[in-house]
Amino acid sequence: MLSDVHMISTWPKVYSTGGLACTNQIGCLLGYGWVWYHPDGIANILSLSRVIRSNQVSFDSVADNKSHVYLEKGRVQVFKMSPQGLYYSSMLEDEGTTLINTK
Repeated sequence: MLSDVHMISTWPKVYSTGGLACTNQIGCLLGYGWVWYHPDGIANILSLSRVIRSNQVSFDSVADNKSHVYLEKGRVQVFKMSPQGLYYSSMLEDEGTTLINTK
């Protein structure tokens, strides 16, 4: 899903529960655009505000408590809530990325 990974001159610092990570690599995520890439990272974090620029997104907290991102060719990417409260889509479950809302 991630292509054209290459180095750039910028080095952002990303703080998370796993500590501090720095990277100067980016890649193109199909259907989304450029994302930061870390060779030891386990996830791509997407901004919901950027996802809705190019894809329809629905969420129904009553029916299934999942977000559905409607992709090209009729594909739907489903994001479900983790026990910690973040929505994710697992590659192991044949789904793909993590959605968080950023400012």
